[in-house]
Amino acid sequence: MYSIDSKSFKKAGLSLDCIGLRSRHRTYSKEDYQCYSMSNIASDLIKSDEIKEDLDLPMEGMPRSFPSNQDPNYKLDTDPDKLKSKYVNGFIKIQDTNGIVYNSQGSNYVNFKFEKGNEQAPNIAEQIRNVPKFMKSAWGMKSPQIIIPIITGLTNFKNWRNPKLEEQFRRGIIKAANKTEMWFITNGINGGISAMVGDAFSEEKTSRNITSMKSNYSSLHFLDTNESNLKPLTLIGIVSASTMQNWSSFDGITSIVTASGNRTNKNMYRFDVNPDHTHFIIYDDLSNTSDTGGFSSLTNINLDSLSYDRFRDRIESLLTRSLSYYNKKKVEKSVSDASDDDNELKNPIIENRQIPMVCLVIRGDLNSIDAIDSKIQREIPVIILKGSGAVSDIIAFAYDELNENKDSDYEESYLRPEVCKKLLNQFNDELNKNEVIRNHYRDKILSIVKNGSKGGQKFLTIVDTKGLGFDYTDLDKYILTALLQSQTQLSGKQGKAQLERNLKLTLDWNCPALALSEIFQRDDYTNHSIFENAILRRDREEFVELFLDQGFYIHRYLGRNNIRELFIKAENREFFVTIILQRILGHFTDDLPENFLPDGLNEILRELTSIDNM
Repeated sequence: MYSIDSKSFKKAGLSLDCIGLRSRHRTYSKEDYQCYSMSNIASDLIKSDEIKEDLDLPMEGMPRSFPSNQDPNYKLDTDPDKLKSKYVNGFIKIQDTNGIVYNSQGSNYVNFKFEKGNEQAPNIAEQIRNVPKFMKSAWGMKSPQIIIPIITGLTNFKNWRNPKLEEQFRRGIIKAANKTEMWFITNGINGGISAMVGDAFSEEKTSRNITSMKSNYSSLHFLDTNESNLKPLTLIGIVSASTMQNWSSFDGITSIVTASGNRTNKNMYRFDVNPDHTHFIIYDDLSNTSDTGGFSSLTNINLDSLSYDRFRDRIESLLTRSLSYYNKKKVEKSVSDASDDDNELKNPIIENRQIPMVCLVIRGDLNSIDAIDSKIQREIPVIILKGSGAVSDIIAFAYDELNENKDSDYEESYLRPEVCKKLLNQFNDELNKNEVIRNHYRDKILSIVKNGSKGGQKFLTIVDTKGLGFDYTDLDKYILTALLQSQTQLSGKQGKAQLERNLKLTLDWNCPALALSEIFQRDDYTNHSIFENAILRRDREEFVELFLDQGFYIHRYLGRNNIRELFIKAENREFFVTIILQRILGHFTDDLPENFLPDGLNEILRELTSIDNM
């Protein structure tokens, strides 16, 4: 194996990113290929995902991985009673047919298979709980501030006709991702919205790498470039094995796979995974296809059958708890936590949710309807992008109609038949010959709309993408508004924790108007650490003013030590050092002088105000 240090490895990745090798829409020069061949040294440094001992997975008699797909005698046994492996994990890179690697940093993946019909196997609910446990123990992940699942159609996605809108969408995704620690979750395929989100992440990574390279060569390289303030980019694909190209290559052994292109027709859908996702959770549903009739309810789970949509819904629900919850040696569960695993799997609402989640729906197919209904029943806020087509537009239509006319006769005589007609127009092949299924989805849509609000809480938000003033770059504001409006006001310690979390979110996202309308209108709560955060960060003057308006006693906070710490922790450190310390005080190191408060601060005030007698 080659031996190179981590700094060299990082530089190799930066070089690849900056010359644009990761673009899937460019031609490559001879120099590009030469640069790529030189980077092969780095490919030998793929890390090994060793499972920590505290990962509670049955290991005895269980191979670390499936046999390699490169073995000519290998034949996958999909009989769940014979196959004893619970999971396969690895680290993989994806290349095109010319050998150019799309994801130079690689992607983590875990391939889960759930046993059924075996008395010795744990029940499916218990096995599913191993997924977040694996994410914590094997991948070293920690829960984010918020999770954004994106629901979209797997088979009915269309390319956006307006490239400007697509660019706006990508900017909106990254703008949100840079606000706070956030996970985006998609279906992981290299097509439609999932690929667009991947492109946004790819562009942001490249931008960060270029900025990092520039700062390394800057004359002010000793200064804090705020790289530590950048939010980690986490894009998780929950993928169905039955729709994957090259699924057998995700075997725990293969380190690089060649994208072979998506194949779609009426009888078969096979997709490459999107290389810009940082993690993949692959569900082996090849042997779990016993669902009949073309649909299944996500909230009435039959433990003998677990479709991909049910699997994804359950994983997303479990992730609303902190990952550390699942890694406790012995989890003490209260009645509200579900007294046993089977009940937890069936229970539509998870109490004591720790990690906020907001679901974004763009277009969507028939399976999306059940997924949305499940989210609403669990009181997880859902944003429907009206104007994106398909299911999104049908739900928006029903929402508008029911809000304008709540008469039961109107619903029976007009709305129900009209929703059926729209479903049939959109999904004729699936619904034309089965009235039962068609009525099922109609009723689900009406249920989504009717259960979209409860008391003062709002779980369903319709955003008109064709409305006046709409801009995809404001996705962050729509997400945060939906989250705040979905919450019930808690009391006591839980209420205090909720207020702190919400204030931190509005501060991170720089939305003072939302802080005023959704938080301070309910409570005049103030907090020293959050106030300090507002003072230190750029463009947060309106938040400081909000705190003062709420009666925050600033003179009790601004003691001598606190004032000094504010200058040391200032976010715009480069400005402070070059303009204040160097130009005004003539101090040419980035350390704060000992006499800064008694002498230096007065000198700064005299310079800035032209008042001599300070």
